[in-house]
Amino acid sequence: MDDLCTTVWELRETQVAVYLGNYTDYLAKKTAAESHQQARYDQFAAEKKRLKKNDSKTAATCRSRYGGSQKQTRHIRNSR
Repeated sequence: MDDLCTTVWELRETQVAVYLGNYTDYLAKKTAAESHQQARYDQFAAEKKRLKKNDSKTAATCRSRYGGSQKQTRHIRNSR
């Protein structure tokens, strides 16, 4: 296929991605793009987990300091 392809058009749902080069180039670029996307997702998931953990600690601190119930704390958190 490398001898036949100079451009690869990939259809993915409603998106079209154009890769210049032969089929081997396409595979390398696609693999690199998928790795980059996975790294971005992993970073997002780690940040989300960190923020959720921090939010739980903040809610517990508010309850202990101000004597509020969990229901009151949830109401405060949801109104933000």
